[in-house]
Amino acid sequence: MKKLLTLSTALLFTAGAAFAQSNEATLSQDGDDNEANIEQVGGNNSAELNQGFENNGVIQGQNNAFGEILQDGEGNDATLNQRAWGNDGNEHSIDQLGDANVANVDIYNGNNFGILVQEGSENNARMVQSGSEHESYIIQTGDENYARSSSTAGSGNVTAIAQGIPSVFAGMGGPQQLNLGLSFSPTAGNAATLGVKGSDNMAGILQIGLNNNAGSNPQSSGALGISIEGDGNVAGIAQLGSDNTANISVLGNTNIALIGQMGSSNTGSVMQDGSGNSALIVQDGGSGSVLPTPVLD
Repeated sequence: MKKLLTLSTALLFTAGAAFAQSNEATLSQDGDDNEANIEQVGGNNSAELNQGFENNGVIQGQNNAFGEILQDGEGNDATLNQRAWGNDGNEHSIDQLGDANVANVDIYNGNNFGILVQEGSENNARMVQSGSEHESYIIQTGDENYARSSSTAGSGNVTAIAQGIPSVFAGMGGPQQLNLGLSFSPTAGNAATLGVKGSDNMAGILQIGLNNNAGSNPQSSGALGISIEGDGNVAGIAQLGSDNTANISVLGNTNIALIGQMGSSNTGSVMQDGSGNSALIVQDGGSGSVLPTPVLD
């Protein structure tokens, strides 16, 4: 699996670049071993990247593809779709810097790797993978963000959402260099949810900040907060701050569920239906909103 491109390398393969407002970019590729990059700077832009897709009723696919969307500004929209042949694997990345951005990723078939990074506030991220042996990560910095990720079928998938992570730890490169002087500060009002169907999968949610809720959110009707259907899965929620809630629901056998909360007024709930499951909840009332604040020099 090729390494994710750095910004300088990605620019050599730039498929579309925009330096104004309200631009639209659409790029579609068919075949194997393709690389594509869309970069947009400004606000209210939209980008769509398709690598392996359905064309006139015929399902296309490709292997060893790399797709990347970079957006710097507010109110941007990014959509990335990848479809592999079998389990030969593709890589994908979306990096958005700014507020009120939206990102959607749909991945089909197996052995793909992807990361979606949003640095700002009031962002919305969605990542769905179908198949086996995927790795998908959503990382959000700032306040009032929403994220949803799911593995709809298969086994051996790794799915994770992290909210409130300092920008220095979040990025995979982007239109601007990351700020290496950011403090480790808490954030508020985030929501995260996950859904996993299959066996031998791993799912996790990490929230650093205040008033986070790993489950119910304003974008959907159910309180997921990691919901698993299958056997041999591992799920974990970690929340650092105060007034957090957590929810893990497991249907199946020999699953492991973990919840760790630091702060005050936290609640944790694990519901298991099956045999041979194990669960652990660790809570530290602490001082609520007081968090360590290490600063990178």
